[in-house]
Amino acid sequence: MSAFPLELPTDPGTMDMHRNIVERLTAEHGNMVHVLALVRVQLEMLRPDSPAASFTLLESAIGYLSGLHGRFHHPMEDLIFQCLVRCAPDKASACARLIEEHIQINVQESRMLRHLVQARSGDSKACQAVRILGCTYCDIQAQHIDVEECETLPAAMCLLQATDWSRIRNAASASSDPLSDPDMLRRHET
Repeated sequence: MSAFPLELPTDPGTMDMHRNIVERLTAEHGNMVHVLALVRVQLEMLRPDSPAASFTLLESAIGYLSGLHGRFHHPMEDLIFQCLVRCAPDKASACARLIEEHIQINVQESRMLRHLVQARSGDSKACQAVRILGCTYCDIQAQHIDVEECETLPAAMCLLQATDWSRIRNAASASSDPLSDPDMLRRHET
């Protein structure tokens, strides 16, 4: 629940646009939190002599997050933050920090994926690097999502105009998080 004190816009078109976009981002955050919980469990159990499947599951989880972040989620948030800075210059520092964290998250994902490939081949130093990087990554992600959901997204909902939301909606990819797509989930049910 946001403690942001501003009131939401009353124009129905603006409300629907921002509600749909923010609901999508919030749903993706929820999916990320579930995947990050899986990553944390796998990291705790990970040993250099772990079966290859343990590394493969982590690779799949980090690959999913990396693909979601790079193609869909972070570009949409970055655009929201850019619009927010124009409406509320006092949010510039927080928005710049979040955009920089998007870059760092991408770098961490790439590094973990490289180390996971090496660890799966029996490299004990790479396995240790995965555990250290993974724990830091999960912590940063949790803090990052919290700031977005408690500060910047509520501010955007209150301050961005219909033209901003229209621009964001038009720039958003037609693709969505596969974990939010019921048709995709049905295709993969066992």
